[in-house]
Amino acid sequence: MEPMFDEDSYGYRPGRSALDAVAVTRKRCWYYDWVVEFDIRGLFDNIRHDLLMRALRYHCDCRWVLLYIERWLKAPLRKQDGSLVARHKGTPQGAVVSPLLANLFLHYTFRPRRCVNPKGQVHTNFLPAISRDSIKEINRRIRNWRVQLKNEKTLLDFSRIFNPILRGWYAYFGRFYPSALGSIWNNINRYLIRWVCRKFKRFFRHKRRARRFLDRFAHAHRDLFVHWRLGVFPSG
Repeated sequence: MEPMFDEDSYGYRPGRSALDAVAVTRKRCWYYDWVVEFDIRGLFDNIRHDLLMRALRYHCDCRWVLLYIERWLKAPLRKQDGSLVARHKGTPQGAVVSPLLANLFLHYTFRPRRCVNPKGQVHTNFLPAISRDSIKEINRRIRNWRVQLKNEKTLLDFSRIFNPILRGWYAYFGRFYPSALGSIWNNINRYLIRWVCRKFKRFFRHKRRARRFLDRFAHAHRDLFVHWRLGVFPSG
């Protein structure tokens, strides 16, 4: 069914990603100041099996595919008490084929932002950036790392463990508006400063001295962490 999909469809298709859809949406924000958004209420819960199977038979003549999809659709739901509930409509939420029935939606972080061009001129542009919810979730994960309590580790250990994760966040969330990740990088630096204060006795209760020490180290070893390489150092 892949050749049937619209050129503007990016959901769960080979060779296409969510970032490709973001890039197209970003470009179109330069030309249009409006967007149409719609939702089909209860699509996955109410789609009729007979209509879906009729469409599948029109495009697919492989009886084994049709057989397994029909069995998958009609498989009964087992409740907590062990009883079975027959299915006459709908597709299971989160099932492997269900996403093919949905359309991608536009992310709301597409909004006017302050932008500085290469000549230093400030103007308004539509730049997709990381959402506040994503920032909160990432900072929650960083907090759960409990970096400041790992006295047995070195900065090289932290680089090996966490820098691949940081590079992934930068590659995905920072593709179009990398400066929006500044609060995340600063948060990591704060935890590393706290680690220095606990790791070395001479910096205990001397946060300012610990910050200066880590800042000098970061300038000398900026390849250890992606945000140091980007110029986001502990000195702020």
